[in-house]
Amino acid sequence: MQKSWEDKSDFYLALIDYRNTPKADIGLSPAERMLGRKTRGLIPAVNGKYEQKLFQEVKDNIEKSKAKQKQYYDRGARPLTSLQPGDVVHMKLPGAETYTKGNVIGSRGPRSYRVRVNGKTYVRNRRQLIKSLEGVLDTDYSEEESVEEKATTAIPILTEVPESNQDPVTVPEVVSERPKRV
Repeated sequence: MQKSWEDKSDFYLALIDYRNTPKADIGLSPAERMLGRKTRGLIPAVNGKYEQKLFQEVKDNIEKSKAKQKQYYDRGARPLTSLQPGDVVHMKLPGAETYTKGNVIGSRGPRSYRVRVNGKTYVRNRRQLIKSLEGVLDTDYSEEESVEEKATTAIPILTEVPESNQDPVTVPEVVSERPKRV
């Protein structure tokens, strides 16, 4: 194309030649794939070149090419974990450069989630959400789906200072409430 522009030759003849050039991975030109035959151009061709071909071999080549692309993609891909209602996530708000903390309130499919951030509800793909390691945010789910309360865990607290020969004595203390955020 560039060469035809520089030589001041006909651009459309160069375009026809480009469209008739077979691609290496498939074995057919774009014109053959679209029209089912070669188009006539200025490059001489042997008789019979303009007849239709059987395309089963082409379909097999396309499938092989797709399988190869999938193999290369899957080398670095990993599946994302699913999110549950109440999970804390980080997402970018429209027009923002930084991530904002939000809360998952439900799902709309295998990869689509509803997220509440600052009182507004957004629908985001799982790839756009980063799961946080923090606990559940304090939110009101009365309007939305109910969320099972996560069980509180017993935290061992050291109550006595042991002597050097004795094992430490621990007394489990159950945390009854979540600390409030300030």
